[in-house]
Amino acid sequence: MLGKCDNDKTVGITVVSLGENKLKSLETDLTKFKNSSYVSYSNLKDQPYLGEQIIQEIQNRNNREKNVILVGLTEVTSYKSEECTAKDRADVLNIITSLCEGIPKPVKVFRKGKRNPDKYRSVKACFAEFGRAKQLLQTWIRTEDQAVCLQIPNYTHYYNYRADAGGGGASAYIHNNINIAYQSLNMSEEITIYGSK
Repeated sequence: MLGKCDNDKTVGITVVSLGENKLKSLETDLTKFKNSSYVSYSNLKDQPYLGEQIIQEIQNRNNREKNVILVGLTEVTSYKSEECTAKDRADVLNIITSLCEGIPKPVKVFRKGKRNPDKYRSVKACFAEFGRAKQLLQTWIRTEDQAVCLQIPNYTHYYNYRADAGGGGASAYIHNNINIAYQSLNMSEEITIYGSK
């Protein structure tokens, strides 16, 4: 209600103008929202390209699931590639067959990176079928007895068994010189590694 004095009129006019401004801003927000909900032509043009990128990423992930990378295998000092490849293939087969029976041979075995006399390069083993790499990495240690058979000198074995249908569990051999904290809470193990400063 507008009063008789001038001050009341200015208050009433101010309230009306604020309401009109708010209504106008809501209308502009609504039109912006309506316009943004429509897909522009440029976005439609890019849709097949984005779909191809997603498919390519899924294929790359599936291909990577077929691979296992082994670290710490001794490297032949010979520069004959046939000798190096034969030794790497034999080492990989020995490790794979000792971990999991009945697994097929890898299709391809090769060293990653450039040769360095100071350190060993990692070895990549590629399998033809999906799931073989997961089978190697998840399910080969089922009991503490198996872990003891594969015990490495100066290393301690920490493990966590999984109860889900995916199988597996986590297994880690950690050098005794490394400072760690091991904690087990409600079927969940946690290892914290402290680095030297």
